[in-house]
This record gives sequence, structure tokens and C-alpha cells, in this order.
Amino acid sequence: MRLIYLVCLSFQLSAQPVLKAGYPDRFSDELPGSAGKSLRSQLLYCIEQHSRLHWSWQSYPTTRLFHSLESGDLDLVYPAIFSPERERYAIASDVLFYVRNLWLSTAKAPSPLAEHSIVVKRGSLQVEQLKAKGFDQLVLVEDFRTQLDMLDAGRVDFALMPQETFLILQSQRKQQYFSSEFNKVPGGFYLGKQANPTFLPALNQALQLCLAQFNPGEL
Repeated sequence: MRLIYLVCLSFQLSAQPVLKAGYPDRFSDELPGSAGKSLRSQLLYCIEQHSRLHWSWQSYPTTRLFHSLESGDLDLVYPAIFSPERERYAIASDVLFYVRNLWLSTAKAPSPLAEHSIVVKRGSLQVEQLKAKGFDQLVLVEDFRTQLDMLDAGRVDFALMPQETFLILQSQRKQQYFSSEFNKVPGGFYLGKQANPTFLPALNQALQLCLAQFNPGEL
């Protein structure tokens, strides 16, 4: 009887379409089964289970992540901020969360002027957004922690990063920061246009079902 069950389970898993999913380096603490067990990781686990897809996760540097989605090496990227620039080669899921991006400084200044230097994470959407607004004194780094290190050392005038990330890093530092809002943007999953067309409706159906089980205000 146990053998029959295992054979049936194996057949069921093999029948599930494989979704090649990518996430940024240093973000694995929010993936399903991670030790963090945050609300987002629980929500993501719920979406995986209800989508009835077989998710295969792999991490990439941020800049390579979306190139892999565009080329078809990946079917999906998470977490992703929605933007018109990315819709050229990707399709957004329903909105899963909102991200509030903050200007940060160690001096009492509400927001930077064009001549101020700003440290930004390489590969983030903010790079092009800042250039479009006339900011050309940009310093690009690989991670958020380095942004605050440079700000603390006085090597740049401002840093720009998501509020949620800042609050985590701030709790580990003694430096006082001043902040103001840069923007608030929606996010969720991005699917490549070359991905299996059945993935998006399965994903959105699972997303809405799982959002109903969680408090969106806590995500």
C-alpha cells in the first residue's frame, strides 16, 4: 500500500509544471522553509502550495536576475517592484505588497539636490529613476548595508533604500538618521513573456486566495 502511495505521489509531482523561479542574492531568509518564518515567507509558501506548480528556486545577482527573465532562463522573479520599464519583457502578477522607499541622511535635510551624492543599490529601479530626475552624482554598491556604511562615514550625502530594509539595518546601528519618502510602489511577481501561459492565472488565483488569509497591512 505504501509503495502505491509513493508511486502516486511521484506521478503527481512529475505532472506539475516546473516554474523556474529566481530571487536576489541575500534574500533567501524570506523563501519558503527558511528559518526566519516571516509573514512574507508564510504567504509565499501558501502561494506555492495553492498554485499547484512545482517551484524550482535559484538565487542571482540583482542585475543578472532580470536579464535571465528576459532571456527565458527564468520563468519568474520574486520579489519584484512593478515598473513600465520591466513590462517590455515581463508580465506583472496581481499586487502582493507595497514598498516605501526612503531618502536617508545623517544631517537634517528633507531630500537631496542635484549636486548631492547619493548611494544606491546596483541594478535597482531607483538608479534609472534618479537619472531621469537629474541626479548624476550616483554611487552604486552591491548591498544595502554598504549604503549605510558609506553614509555613516560621510562619503555620500544621501542613501536611498526600502523602508523595511532600513528598519532592520537601523536596529543594528547607533547612528541617528533623518528620513523622508521618495516614493511608494507596488510589487509582487514578474513572469517572463516566454513562460508557460498557464503560470500567470494559476499564480494570481493562489495569490488572491492566500492574501485573504493574511492581513495585508502586516506585509
